[in-house]
This record gives sequence, structure tokens and C-alpha cells, in this order.
Amino acid sequence: MKIGIVGCGFVFDKYMATWGNHSDLVVAGVYDIDEGRIDAVTRHYGFKGYLSCAALLADPDIDIVANFTSINAHYQITKAALEAGKHVYSE
Repeated sequence: MKIGIVGCGFVFDKYMATWGNHSDLVVAGVYDIDEGRIDAVTRHYGFKGYLSCAALLADPDIDIVANFTSINAHYQITKAALEAGKHVYSE
């Protein structure tokens, strides 16, 4: 299953510490409101970075969106992902 991650902050870092335990999950790309964080994450992990959440959601290769945003952004991101036909996991 290919995953798009929205939110590359504290929670993202916690998940990446154990990501190797889930070989059946593939990170298809990441997005964060902080472009500097996108750059750091894509350089460190080799993930594809998206310049907008809409671009990540429009990618047909992404099956599920992992919503690691701050609580106040959960509704907006989750709703947009569901409307784009994606499965959603929120932390």
C-alpha cells in the first residue's frame, strides 16, 4: 500500500523511527506547510515531496493518507483526503 504523509513534524519523526518494521507500506510522498521541512525530509529519506496538499491528494499512486498534522488541521486534511477518494489514518 502506498502512503502519502501530510505533516512532517514531531509525530512524523516518531513514526519514521519504526517505519522499517512495516515493509508492506511504501511512502509515495510527503507534504508539510513548512517547505524547509519538506526539503529536509526528502533529502534525508529520499521521499518525493509535494509543494501542495492538493498535489499529494491528486496523485493516483497514493492509496492512503497519513494525517500527522496538528489537531486544528485534522478535519480539513481528512475531509479533503476522503473527498479525493483516499483512505485516511490520523494521528
